[in-house]
Amino acid sequence: MTNDSLKYLQDLWKDDLIGLFELEFARFLTRNYPETRKEALYCCLLAVHDQLNGNICTDISNIKESPLFEVFNLNNYRPDELISFLKKEEYVGIPGDYKPFVLNDNRLYLHKYWNFENELVEWLIEKIKVDADKLPAQLIDTDEFFGNTEDGDFQKVATVLALFKSFLVISGGPGTGKT
Repeated sequence: MTNDSLKYLQDLWKDDLIGLFELEFARFLTRNYPETRKEALYCCLLAVHDQLNGNICTDISNIKESPLFEVFNLNNYRPDELISFLKKEEYVGIPGDYKPFVLNDNRLYLHKYWNFENELVEWLIEKIKVDADKLPAQLIDTDEFFGNTEDGDFQKVATVLALFKSFLVISGGPGTGKT
């Protein structure tokens, strides 16, 4: 990575196209990994930018959709070429590696957020497991609480599902009885 590339990133920061965090992250990576290829660094900065804007990762196969794609002059590269560049970098690992970035299939994560996502997935999988046979039979009789309805009371349906599932997502607009 050349000083010209860092100067270019400073200019992008001055023009308010990237934030100070992205600029400092680039400085950190170039200081610790001076042989980094700028295209790989730019992909990582896209991942940082995406994370700061609410996305947990950057899908390299759809990288052209990023507003910074052209700013970083990545339009001359195919996604598979960018992935190849990333795989050669010391600071990009695969799932299970402890490196600043994780490349999982075509998705590039900051390690911390890859870890968060996987912990959440494991928690959800554990919560989905339930033994309905251990449920007391008297809990299933919802007529006591809702009366006998014939036309599909969705609050009643949600209550029964909640009894059988250790994890349930209930959605709806205001006033639809989610609570």
